[in-house]
Amino acid sequence: APGNVKADRLVFVIGISGSIDDLAESERAANVTIIDEKTGRFFSSGRQDRCWTTITSVDDDGHRYTIGGEVYCSGSLPSLNDGSSVSLSDLRYSGRLTFDES
Repeated sequence: APGNVKADRLVFVIGISGSIDDLAESERAANVTIIDEKTGRFFSSGRQDRCWTTITSVDDDGHRYTIGGEVYCSGSLPSLNDGSSVSLSDLRYSGRLTFDES
């Protein structure tokens, strides 16, 4: 629930390499991490070529960048905490884009 810090959340982090000018309408390898904040479990594709993203939009509203696209993975994402894993079918996303210029 909005404003409830005890609410259960899944956090998706999608790591994509490339410059901001080259991202729109491209397909890139992606490092996908899912964090289950309730249980403290992490699931990750690692640095393997297991997941890809098709980027459909990159927008700059003058204050921040937003990105949209779809992620697909060829295998499950193993847990970093135990022997479990998560499988994703095609996952559509939109969200805030932060990048490291180094």
